[in-house]
Amino acid sequence: MNPLPPEPLNQICLSLHADGLDSRTTLSAFSRLSHTCYGIAAPLFYRHLSIKFWSAESLRKTVSELTEDGQGRQFVKYAMKLSVICLNPGLGNTTQDLLWQLEGCKLGNTRVGQEDPATKVTFLESHLTDPTLSYASGVLLLKGWSNYRQWERDWGPLTALVARLCHLGEIEFLVRNDFPISLQEAISQHHPKCQLKLLWPQNVTSSVPNLKNQTCPRLRKIISNDDFAGIDINLLRLEGLHTLSVQIPSRSDSKGRWIEIDEMLPFLLLAPNLKHLLLRKSSTAHRLPVAMLKQEWNNLAVSTQPVPVSSLHSISIGEAGPPENILLKLASIADISQLRCTFPNLERLFISTNGRGWRCPDLNSDDDIGVSAIRAFNPLVYLHLRGFRSVSSLNQIIQRHGPTLKGLIIMPCIRDKGRTEDDSGYKYPELDAFGISQLAKSCPQLEELRLPIKRSMGSQEECEMYKAVGSFSNLHSLVLDLHFDPRPRPVDPM
Repeated sequence: MNPLPPEPLNQICLSLHADGLDSRTTLSAFSRLSHTCYGIAAPLFYRHLSIKFWSAESLRKTVSELTEDGQGRQFVKYAMKLSVICLNPGLGNTTQDLLWQLEGCKLGNTRVGQEDPATKVTFLESHLTDPTLSYASGVLLLKGWSNYRQWERDWGPLTALVARLCHLGEIEFLVRNDFPISLQEAISQHHPKCQLKLLWPQNVTSSVPNLKNQTCPRLRKIISNDDFAGIDINLLRLEGLHTLSVQIPSRSDSKGRWIEIDEMLPFLLLAPNLKHLLLRKSSTAHRLPVAMLKQEWNNLAVSTQPVPVSSLHSISIGEAGPPENILLKLASIADISQLRCTFPNLERLFISTNGRGWRCPDLNSDDDIGVSAIRAFNPLVYLHLRGFRSVSSLNQIIQRHGPTLKGLIIMPCIRDKGRTEDDSGYKYPELDAFGISQLAKSCPQLEELRLPIKRSMGSQEECEMYKAVGSFSNLHSLVLDLHFDPRPRPVDPM
């Protein structure tokens, strides 16, 4: 095989790797067959290092296998991607578990090791297979992940490993913790251009510099250090920060209005190469006073004057609580009319807008300002809308983005049944055959579509809707959510 030119050898290696033959035994046999092939294959076989652990001891033991005499020493030389995954301790800690931790193959878990759906090339497929877009399953999406327990937390072995890796170009941090400062410093020092993907919502709220010193002594006595814990704010300026998920705490005041600690939003756009921003609202209690946190972020903004510099490709907004406020806050960073300048490269928007009907008195209307904010973006390529109710709102959005859309997902507003007699619990833009045909005309490039359709016992009107779906000239992927109300007299809308 040695006389073969490099390109055929490279294709052979790629084929073997694609077939899953990437164990150290196979590679060893390959090296005996051809040293040239081994030189081509080794970087492929060892390019993805997965560190899976469940305790400080398991982390130390795993990293110890990456020494000069360890089984995984070749990863240090060739690994370009590092996935750091903290597993639930109940998933096991046997010798067999340790062996597969060092395999440089794709991770088997459906969610772990995959990017957020907003970052994927296949729009509709990722939506159907990834639970992060579903509120119900989103609660369970990290059932295989865990947090690195504080009382035994030691990032030292991992920090030392990052410093030793020769060609590290990407880190995927899949731990239910804020990103540690020690790892951040190791990246800045040894791999400043390394892509960093943080998929667990980070606590940015408590990251205001000197926050603890600003807190009154009486409050410090009753609040633990954990309440002041958070990421290092310098992380938000890291050159390689690629994907960032952020927790936005919110509370309901005495009048039932949602209050978000969203003053830090302008600071989330400071990383020059940030491509994907995931905003997750959380009603988790924060023991630090909301008013104090909002004021401290306002003070920081006044003193530093943050200027957004990132070139975002996607924004994902949802789930708990109404996120229209977040979108409007993003719009206000540079004024709603300047959104096209603030996010010139944005192609994908995922938004769950009041998807559970938290505060909208008219169950068939939408927030006009929220619709205007979506329209203010540059023409999008992929759009995921959850919770919009009216055809009018949809038409306004499509009028702006339809000509460029290649992927469109329309999900219903799911509101608990029984709250009112007039609430059917399932709201979405009810398009008829004409409306679907107009949608097809407005979206000439559409390739992927998920659309709710209201059934009517196989009536002529329903058949016409299915025919209208056939008018999308470039459509190759389609999901229809068929909504049928079996009651003899459906509830009239308000």
